[in-house]
Amino acid sequence: MAGVLPKGANKQITLTSKTASTTRLDLNSKPRDVSLVLDISGSMSGRLPLLKTIINTTIQDIQNQSNNSVSKVRIAVVPFESGVGVRDAPWLPASKGRVTCVDGMSPQGVAQTVDDLGALPGMLKISTQGRCISPILPLTKDFAAVRSHVNGLTPTGGTSSYQGLIWGARSLISEWQQAWQITPVASSDLEQHLILFTDGDDNEDYFNQLVNTGLCQVIQNKFNIQMSFIGFGVNNSRLRQFEDCIGNGKGKVYDAQNTAQLEKFFKEALHTTTATLILE
Repeated sequence: MAGVLPKGANKQITLTSKTASTTRLDLNSKPRDVSLVLDISGSMSGRLPLLKTIINTTIQDIQNQSNNSVSKVRIAVVPFESGVGVRDAPWLPASKGRVTCVDGMSPQGVAQTVDDLGALPGMLKISTQGRCISPILPLTKDFAAVRSHVNGLTPTGGTSSYQGLIWGARSLISEWQQAWQITPVASSDLEQHLILFTDGDDNEDYFNQLVNTGLCQVIQNKFNIQMSFIGFGVNNSRLRQFEDCIGNGKGKVYDAQNTAQLEKFFKEALHTTTATLILE
């Protein structure tokens, strides 16, 4: 169990029987930014209510923590389908009052996309295309707003997790926080974590191309963002994609095959409470 605990966390164990114990994992006292990158493609139609319940329960776990670290947690929600949408983004006037799809890929190709990951919006030629329904929720401490945003997600379209990965990383990068008119946390103790969830494969090959061109190393090493991937009933090749992305990083790939595993993995990825262990 010690291997899955975040550094600096507190562990409280209460025995419930001769064979089992309940482990309560308290958030550590360090400031923490989390970007939830969520698949809301059409294949999620039957699963999205379950995902919403799990995320809401997990966020409630965070709020129920008895220490003062809760106020240091900020969460962004980055839904993706065929694209990623924004609404009222200060850096995109076209999004005022309406959800607008934004393309994270550079017109100059994959390599330029990797180079431009942290570039300010004004330096990029961000194209808008397609139709998106559920926009990004930028980083916030308002957990009620996070729950409301998650509850409002609508399944539609195809699967473009590479777009979610790009915009999820940007939701944590300080320059992009400022572009959203959010003040970055000024602390060397800040921990940032991108958690990407999906139940299927991408419709394009851009994810592989971006991984092969070094996007994941830029996210982890240049911007110090930890990544974890949660696949729900995905195939082995998809899991290998995620493993190739993380490489030797600190993140983890979760292979959820049922509801119980999905809930457990989300809680573990978010370093929250309530895991039941069977003791040998």
